[in-house]
Amino acid sequence: EPGMFVARVQGKSMEPEIPDGAYCLFRPPRDGSRQDKRLLVWHSGIDDPVTSGHYTLKVYAREKEETSEGSWHHTKILLKPVNPEFEPIVLTPEDEGDVRVIAELHTVLSPISETV
Repeated sequence: EPGMFVARVQGKSMEPEIPDGAYCLFRPPRDGSRQDKRLLVWHSGIDDPVTSGHYTLKVYAREKEETSEGSWHHTKILLKPVNPEFEPIVLTPEDEGDVRVIAELHTVLSPISETV
């Protein structure tokens, strides 16, 4: 579909679901809830030790609370790794302007062998 792209994922934070070095197919983010989706996110405060980039692929989770008027608001957003050896990235409502959802994971493709 239009807007889909393939990117190589580096790092172990999403293992074993997404192996280090795997190629993944992404699609543009969809409308609706992002809860529990695997999202490629840009954040100005992220400094990846492998690539020095500002991108991460994590599981999106939000925490919200009810206001006295009966509506809801986000208290924080967690970008959670699958691998328990890694900590989630915690974002607050103040971080909202510094965060962009770039794409949603569609499919994990087989890693291409380095010997090919």
